[in-house]
Amino acid sequence: MTTEDNQAGKTKELLRLGAEILGGGLTGAAAGFLIGGPAGSLVGGAVGPIVKRGFEEIAQRVLSHKEQIRISAATQFAIERYEAVLAEGVPPRTDIPIADKSAEELLEGILQKARNSYQEKKVRLIANIFADFAFLKGVSVDEAHTVLNVVEGVTYRQLVLLAVFEDPRRRTLRANDYRGGSGFTLNLLGILQDAYQLFLLGLLVNHPEGKEQSNYMLGWHDVTPATMKLTPLGKLVCALVGIDVIPETDKLPLIDSLRS
Repeated sequence: MTTEDNQAGKTKELLRLGAEILGGGLTGAAAGFLIGGPAGSLVGGAVGPIVKRGFEEIAQRVLSHKEQIRISAATQFAIERYEAVLAEGVPPRTDIPIADKSAEELLEGILQKARNSYQEKKVRLIANIFADFAFLKGVSVDEAHTVLNVVEGVTYRQLVLLAVFEDPRRRTLRANDYRGGSGFTLNLLGILQDAYQLFLLGLLVNHPEGKEQSNYMLGWHDVTPATMKLTPLGKLVCALVGIDVIPETDKLPLIDSLRS
């Protein structure tokens, strides 16, 4: 067996492990691109060689079974996302620096964060960062690293909350804060605390319509769901993680809770 055959075997085996998160078998685009075959032609451009080199390098490392599963799933999610955006007719950016190591370092960081994520639903969103970075013109590698670090530090539910506050249905949420209230469920308190933490991270502001300045919040009780808006950083996070892939079933419980 040649070295190339041995590498292909390791790559294929590692890709198969991602099925535990993907919920299915080896994806056509991922298999074709990383192992070889017709489906590989669907993925390319500037990010193609970077993903291939990065994944093959990771495949050589000693990883636990769960780490292998997450890295496998993250790579396949990234390829699928790239393929899906490309199929929509969005042209990939041409200013990704292939010659230097910055884009490769970004991919390595993404795979490392995915490897360490104890919330498997976050793996897809982490993986999307690299795929969407390939299309969002003007976003620097440093900005992508900032988003990656932010995403690492928040929970999946907090990312879903960002999607909720970006959703037009935000206007149907509670229009008052929670000061002076009582009888809150632990679930609602947790959601409000999550929203307040997003405010402290600079991802959300409480900005009522018609006001020049945002309302400062001293705690979770100052959250006013209908007037919570994403900051520029919050919007960049949403743009890079691809909040459109968040299932409606994950958003609806938060929307319902924040209407009361």
